[in-house]
Amino acid sequence: MSDPAPASAPCPADDDAAMRMACLDSLATFSETMLPGYRAAKVHVLIAQALERCFRREVKRLILACPPRHGKSQIVSIAFPAWALTKNPRLNFIQAGYSTELSETFCHATKAIIESPTYRTLFPSCIDPALDRSREFRTLHGGSYYATGVGAGGLGRGADFLIVDDPFRNRDAADSLLERDRVESWFNSTALTRLSPDGVVIVVMSRWGIDDLVGRLTAPGYDGPKYEVLSLPALADGEADPLGRAPGDALWPERWDKPRLEEVRSALGRRDWASHYQAQPIPEGGTLCNVANLKFIDRSEVPPDLQQARAWDLALGTTSHHDYSAGARGGMKDGNFYLTDINRARRPWDAQKEVMVALGKTEGGRVGIEAVSAWQVAVDQVKTALAGHAIVKALKVSSSKEARATPWISLVEAGKFYAVKAPWNDAFLAELAAFPSGPHDDTVDATSLLYELTRKRQTFVMAISDVPWYNSGGLHGDRLSRIFT
Repeated sequence: MSDPAPASAPCPADDDAAMRMACLDSLATFSETMLPGYRAAKVHVLIAQALERCFRREVKRLILACPPRHGKSQIVSIAFPAWALTKNPRLNFIQAGYSTELSETFCHATKAIIESPTYRTLFPSCIDPALDRSREFRTLHGGSYYATGVGAGGLGRGADFLIVDDPFRNRDAADSLLERDRVESWFNSTALTRLSPDGVVIVVMSRWGIDDLVGRLTAPGYDGPKYEVLSLPALADGEADPLGRAPGDALWPERWDKPRLEEVRSALGRRDWASHYQAQPIPEGGTLCNVANLKFIDRSEVPPDLQQARAWDLALGTTSHHDYSAGARGGMKDGNFYLTDINRARRPWDAQKEVMVALGKTEGGRVGIEAVSAWQVAVDQVKTALAGHAIVKALKVSSSKEARATPWISLVEAGKFYAVKAPWNDAFLAELAAFPSGPHDDTVDATSLLYELTRKRQTFVMAISDVPWYNSGGLHGDRLSRIFT
C-alpha cells in the first residue's frame, strides 16, 4: 500500500479568498483589516452590527448616542461607507458634520481605505479617477461619497445613505434655539429630500440637551418615521445595557477605563457629563426642580435603621419610544427623604414581574404598585408571588404628576432630600431636571409613589396563607393589623 499523498501547502490565493469573504461578511473585521492598528472593542462590534442591519435595510432610521472620543466617527463615517461601497459600489452616500471641513476629512479617510495597498490585495479598485475633489469621490459603477456641512445647501444629488455626524460644533451652538432650529430645518427640508425611496438615515452624535436633534427626532410629538435608538452611556447606568455591562462599567475600558472617566466627570460637571457621556441630557436650570440642590451621599451614610419601601410605576412596551418601568426604593427619617435605589428598564411583563418578585423577596418590607388601568392584575400577581415575603399594596392616584411630585421636590429645595451615589443617578437627574415637560418621567413618578408610601402610616393587605407564625396562632389578626400599619 502506497503512502498517502502529502498535504498540499496553503495557497496564498486561498488565504486571500477567506479574508475577502470575512471582510465582506463583517464590518468589524473589515475595519480591523483596513485600518492599521485598529482593534474593534465590544462597543464597536455592537455599532458595526447596527450598521450592518442598516445596510440590509432592516433598519432605515438609526440614532447612535455615544460619548466623545469613543470611535463612533471612525466606524460610522469612514469604515462603514468604505465597506458598503465595497459590497455595492452603486450606493450613494451623503455625509454631513457641523462643518464641511470636518466632513471632508471623513471623505479623504474613506477614499484612503479604498485606495490602500491592503484593500487592493483583496478587492479591485473601484474609485473613478476622473473625479478627484476634496469633498467627493465616485466609483466606477456610479456610486459616490459626498461630504458637506450641516446647513449647507445645493446638495444637488441623491443619497441611499444619509449620515449626520455631530451636527453641533460646541455648547454655544447647541444651547442656541436659533441654531437648533436651523439644524432641524436643514435636516428636514434639505437633507431628507435627497433620500432615495429605500434610503437610510443614520444620526450619530454626543448628546447636548433634551432639545438637540436627537431630542427632536425622538420627542413624543414627533410625527415622522420612528428611529431605532442605540444609546451608549460611558458608564453603564443600571438599565438593560446593550452590552450587558454591570452598573458602573466603562463602555470602552481598553481606552477609557472607569478611573479616567471619573476624572472627566469631575472636570465637566453634571450637565455636560450627563449629556455628552451618559446620553441623559439635563436642561440648564430645570423646570419644577433645581437639581443643583440634590444631596448625594455614599450608601454607608444612609441611616442604618431607615425603614425602606419600594414603589413601582409600570409601563408597557420595550422599544425606545415606550416609557420605562421604574421602581424607587427609600424611606423617610427625621424629616429627611432618602432615595437609595432606582430600577429602571423597558421589559415585557413576564420579565418585569420576575424582577419585582426577586427584589421583593430580597428586600422584604413594603412594595407599592400604581394600580391604574390593567395594572391591577399586576398587583394581584405580584401579591400572590410575594406572599410571606413582602407587603404589597395597590397605590391609587387621583392628582396630577406635578401635584404628586411637589411635596418631595420641596424637600430637595430645603436640602432634605438625599440620593445614594449610583449609576442610576444620571437618568434620575435628567428626568427630574426636565420634569414635567421632558420625554420621560418614570423615575420621578416612581419617587412620588414612594414618597406617598413612606411619608405617612398606611394600612396594608398581606397575603398570609404561607406565613408559619400566623397559621400557628402566634399572632392574632388585630395585632397583625397594628404591626403592618
